[in-house]
Amino acid sequence: MLNKWLDDVTEKGADKVEITAIVGNPPYQVNVKDDSGREQLFSVYNIFIDFSRNVAIDSILITPGRFLFDIGRTPHAWNRAMLSDKHFSVSKYYGIRAGKPMVLTMG
Repeated sequence: MLNKWLDDVTEKGADKVEITAIVGNPPYQVNVKDDSGREQLFSVYNIFIDFSRNVAIDSILITPGRFLFDIGRTPHAWNRAMLSDKHFSVSKYYGIRAGKPMVLTMG
């Protein structure tokens, strides 16, 4: 749904939409039932990070830090792409024991 909205915005003239910054705490994961009725967790914060990078000049998001170590349910190709992106930076990392999420900035 989020990607559809982004596609619609860019198709209808993103040059008319100017978003300077996005600041937020996106959802981290969603439960999805498979065909057998079992629930599975899927990471979704990476979708919100991609979205914010596509529509805003700068973004500041509070997210889990697992992808910094290429672990967790976020796609590994996405993790590696983020970690090699020169526009990506971590402004504050609290670590696992602090019980706080990390904050990241891209711009």
